[in-house]
Amino acid sequence: MIMFRHLVWVSLLLVARPLAAEQTQDVSGLRMELGELVPSVPADLQSVDVGRCPPPGGSRLITRAEMRRQISAAGFAPSTADLPDVVRARAPGITMTGAQLAELVRAAVERALPAGADLSTLSVSHSLTLAPGVSAGTVTLPPIPKRPGSVRLGVNVELLSEGEVAHRLTVMAVVNLSTKTARYTVVKGGVVRLSLQRKSARIEAEGTALASGDVGQVLSFRVTNSNKTIRARVLSEREAVVTEGQ
Repeated sequence: MIMFRHLVWVSLLLVARPLAAEQTQDVSGLRMELGELVPSVPADLQSVDVGRCPPPGGSRLITRAEMRRQISAAGFAPSTADLPDVVRARAPGITMTGAQLAELVRAAVERALPAGADLSTLSVSHSLTLAPGVSAGTVTLPPIPKRPGSVRLGVNVELLSEGEVAHRLTVMAVVNLSTKTARYTVVKGGVVRLSLQRKSARIEAEGTALASGDVGQVLSFRVTNSNKTIRARVLSEREAVVTEGQ
């Protein structure tokens, strides 16, 4: 009986399929593509969407069955791809302290302030793990008092990764206001540069303000070339960013 059991174990060891080593692939952006997980797949399968990327600094396992389902959903035959049993998708991340985050967005906040306003201090109360290469995007200011003096403001800053909004950060700013802040940042009839960000492309045009307003406010502008009226958020005396959906 002992000899029989020994032979059974030997047989199982001979026919058992060895466990596949777990593969790890780095991914970036908001969505993963099959070509990032399995670089050897055919060219027409490289861009198949496999789902959301893990958060920066995190990872998750993607099974062969999951990859095959996504290939089928994209209209391809899963049998055309040689896929591993499992792939660990890893999103590299950098943990930044509150002081580092404040330094990252300082220049963008300073550019967004109206004439006559000087940034005194900027602080973030927490750390954050972000994708490498993240940058500051659109800054949204609250209404700024029309009086001189020091004021504390909560400022919202979009953090961009590969042209997409990856996080919205709130920073606390202490701003010194001069008598110039009694004026509106953009006055009715003033000409500004309108910009629209579409992933990696930036579209710009000249426009005339149809009302007066301050940094952070959304105003109506008439585009010089097309005479079309659009809505844009004021960034500075000479710049406004077109709101989404236009």
